[in-house]
Amino acid sequence: MRFFAVFLLAFVLFALPKTVYADETSITASPAIIDVPAKVGESSKREIKITNNNDYPLPVSIEAQAAIIDGEPLNDGVNSRYDVSDWIRFDEDTYLFEAGQTRSIPFTVTPPFTATAGGHYANISIRGLALESNFDELGLVFPEIGVPVLVSLPGEVVEKIEFSNNNLFPISTQPNKKYLFETKLSNVGTVHNLVQPKIVIEKEGQLVDEFLFRPSVILPGTQKVFSTEWSVPDFGIYNAHVELVYGSKNQKISSNSEVVVSTPNLKSLANVFVMTGVVVYLIPRRKNIKPAVKKVFTNT
Repeated sequence: MRFFAVFLLAFVLFALPKTVYADETSITASPAIIDVPAKVGESSKREIKITNNNDYPLPVSIEAQAAIIDGEPLNDGVNSRYDVSDWIRFDEDTYLFEAGQTRSIPFTVTPPFTATAGGHYANISIRGLALESNFDELGLVFPEIGVPVLVSLPGEVVEKIEFSNNNLFPISTQPNKKYLFETKLSNVGTVHNLVQPKIVIEKEGQLVDEFLFRPSVILPGTQKVFSTEWSVPDFGIYNAHVELVYGSKNQKISSNSEVVVSTPNLKSLANVFVMTGVVVYLIPRRKNIKPAVKKVFTNT
């Protein structure tokens, strides 16, 4: 009710003289990610800076929600790491921003005594309330942005990333043929990790090429698929594997080395086989080729 009361006041004072269009409504927040080193049972103070980028006042609501998971949970159960929104408290849940105004909104993060060491996550939802005009009809719209909160608690922390799939590479391919390669990584530790896997291709023990994946954060208790395009440069037999370095101690892990055979296209091989067979057949009979051709064309 407080939110709509604030909106009504803003509407009466400012919105009547002009029409506010939803596609023009813009709010921004910083920092993009809020990292909170905290201690069990103690409150940590933080703030988020919000800007109303519009030329009209805008009511804004702020709410802590469960984290938005970018990846697949490792199990079907509900992981409390992704619902620590009750650790976060704001002084107010609605604020009225003047046109172009930037405000720093304070909040506290208080982990309970039952919280475990490692990483815990939530999402701050920032929602504006604006008017939309469509053929002289007014309606309410809610432009919204989210800011992730990463809460780290000291103690025995486990950093561990594992490969979730085997037989990553095709047995055979063709030179320079682009192949969409995917690998799945699981975070079975207790903290998030920023990782950037890479494909390593070797031939006769020598490095031939490397292909980097796009870096991404993997939250604990989740798995994520990484994909990139790769190819071998020439014919031959190669060894390929995926490796990455992660964690505060720069731990290195690698997938099993797999053999990849690069051969010509099967259709091209078939054509070569046929032409070779023809040549092999004709060479012993080459003395008869010229008379046979002459007879065909002269019909004599």
